[in-house]
Amino acid sequence: YSFKLLLYSFSSPFYFLLTFLILIKINKELSINYSKTKLLLLFLGTGLPYYVFERYSMTHVFDTFSITCLIYSIILFYKYGSSKYLYIISFLSFLTLTIRWTNYQIFLLPLIIQKLFFKESKYRIKDNIFKVLALSLLLLSLFLIHSKLIWGIYTLNPRDIYNQHEFVSIFFQTAIDSPLNFLFSNIEDIFITLSTMEFGVMWFSPIIFVGLIISLKIIREDTILSIALTLVYGFYFIIINIWQSVGNAYGIRYLYPLISISILLFLKNYNKKNIYSRMTEYYVFIFSTLSLLSVLFFESWEGSQLSLVAVENSFGKYEKFVQPNYLPGFLRGLFEIDSYLKVFTTSFLGLIFFRIFLWLFDID
Repeated sequence: YSFKLLLYSFSSPFYFLLTFLILIKINKELSINYSKTKLLLLFLGTGLPYYVFERYSMTHVFDTFSITCLIYSIILFYKYGSSKYLYIISFLSFLTLTIRWTNYQIFLLPLIIQKLFFKESKYRIKDNIFKVLALSLLLLSLFLIHSKLIWGIYTLNPRDIYNQHEFVSIFFQTAIDSPLNFLFSNIEDIFITLSTMEFGVMWFSPIIFVGLIISLKIIREDTILSIALTLVYGFYFIIINIWQSVGNAYGIRYLYPLISISILLFLKNYNKKNIYSRMTEYYVFIFSTLSLLSVLFFESWEGSQLSLVAVENSFGKYEKFVQPNYLPGFLRGLFEIDSYLKVFTTSFLGLIFFRIFLWLFDID
């Protein structure tokens, strides 16, 4: 065992906890006073815990952390107007892009947060445009240097790195050749993403589903805000449509950059205190609990494990490491004794019991 690896494995739980603490601060700054326990449940029910305790070297926890920090900094700027928050916002924008190059939502976040919570604020980022531009140029230079150091080329385009994949070209060529079919097929794919038994958003990432519904509902109140939110959500759903895959791991992980903004929309909706907000809350609690359990029982028996051979996924594409019937497989696993044995024996709790057992019976 490597102590460096052990220490590194602690980084994802650390940033996960830190993200939750920042969400509590956001809740306080917005004067919503939502229960911390309830907030923790809906955060745990996103599917993110799998990438905290299992696939801890993937970017999703760090990605969510940086976006949440960015949202918090934007809120503080609109509330207090200090120039120091502009520097923090600029740096966090740079950090968020270096973690995931496709986090283009950061350019719309100031507009979205201002429209959601600070319509009457006298502070505006556009009033400091020259300062923001100077910072942006500096951080753009740093980003180019970082791409050169890691990949050997100066580039802002992630396709230069993933040049072996032509999915994007094929996707847009289809839009040119047959625009009507392109539109309907993408709408169909979005509905598949939402409702599929293979980690569908409705079942396993309820807060993202609620965020999407609220963003569409807002069009009656603020058209510009709704368009901005639709662009943000639409972009990440289009990524799934392009790849025709949910990500070959737990959950539909390509949508996880939407977790923070979805929680923000949920808190905004909760503040209205009407029957719609209460129904939304009940739905989120029920399916967040389901999502959290599904992480625990993921790959606990053959019905909830990813395939080791190429099978047809929800989009009709043949590939390995998919499970098109995960939801029924997970539910059935709740009644399989082998599932509980697998969960127990591969956990720290199981390890502690084994250690006590060996000590009691003096087994070397």
